[in-house]
Amino acid sequence: MLLVLVFPLAVAAQNATQQTTNDIVRSSTQSVASLISGRIEFVNAPMAPMPPGSGPAPGPGDGKPRDGGIPVPGKDRAALSLPAGSAPGFAGNTMLAMAALGEQTGLSAGDEAARRRCGVWGMTAVNWIGSSQSGASFDGNLVTAMTGFDYRILDPLVAGVALGYQWVDLTTHYNQGFLKSGGLTVMPYLSYSLTPNLVADASFGLGFNNYNTARIDTAASQEVNGHYNSLRSLGSANLTYYHLTGNWTLSAKAGTILANEYQYYYVENNATRHAPMNTFLGELIIGGKAAYRYKMFVPQIGINYLYDYALAGGGDRDEVQGVLALGVQASDRLLINFECANSFFREYTRNTSLTGAIRFEF
Repeated sequence: MLLVLVFPLAVAAQNATQQTTNDIVRSSTQSVASLISGRIEFVNAPMAPMPPGSGPAPGPGDGKPRDGGIPVPGKDRAALSLPAGSAPGFAGNTMLAMAALGEQTGLSAGDEAARRRCGVWGMTAVNWIGSSQSGASFDGNLVTAMTGFDYRILDPLVAGVALGYQWVDLTTHYNQGFLKSGGLTVMPYLSYSLTPNLVADASFGLGFNNYNTARIDTAASQEVNGHYNSLRSLGSANLTYYHLTGNWTLSAKAGTILANEYQYYYVENNATRHAPMNTFLGELIIGGKAAYRYKMFVPQIGINYLYDYALAGGGDRDEVQGVLALGVQASDRLLINFECANSFFREYTRNTSLTGAIRFEF
């Protein structure tokens, strides 16, 4: 009789753990991929020109008014050419491009006057995630911080590498416990301007995570703790088309993210053994965004459809994501950007994110 009762409980606990892991892997990968894509997509993207007299008056070091927008790789190559003997070009990687598109570019080097080919950036995002699914409910937050370096190898080609750290802190209601993790991610990336309006980007990374868990063993009326490590491989690829009309920048994107997390075998402090677990995610992303430039402000609105074409353990496979953002060009060197995104229509699941970015050119 005891075996009959214990076996279904063990299966239910395993299913709850799988669902929680699915949500962690999905949310973590989406966050990293979004930050990386926001950076590398921006580097080669066209943008609406700044209206005359609406931006900072002097350009950095040249004394000329900033009233004509900025050159774009492949779109205005003559404007990107430099006088003889000058420093190598740094094509299009400026504050104004970031403001026009509202992408999360973070802290970055790349002085427009010198047109350097190198960029250094940083950004952070907070996700509030949770599930109301019976027997697998949880809630908590995910924090992602990233920094990176990139170099313009050719006029349309940028390559770089990013380093990030993620913290997960969840209350697992289904077992009266918690799950906490921290992990380092290393992610090389590429961006290539196929045409003046069509940009491709790709990235691949490895994540090294460690988890701490706790739960209440109701049979023994005691808290049980465990610790395990995991290796996560992840990647993304996107193709984005931009259309410029007046002060508007309209974009449409199609892409995919892939992730696989292998969690190693571990033993809890009550001698309960847990076999290794593998979680694979493949997700399709289709979406669009509209950005409008008004003086130093660039509000944006976007919508994305996400579909999990590969996912372990089942569950709802799609959602709609709404995005609101605002870029503020505080000076010709400083930009502040905020973005809020919320997921809709994925059954039982909550995921709201807030991204803040500041970029300074020097």
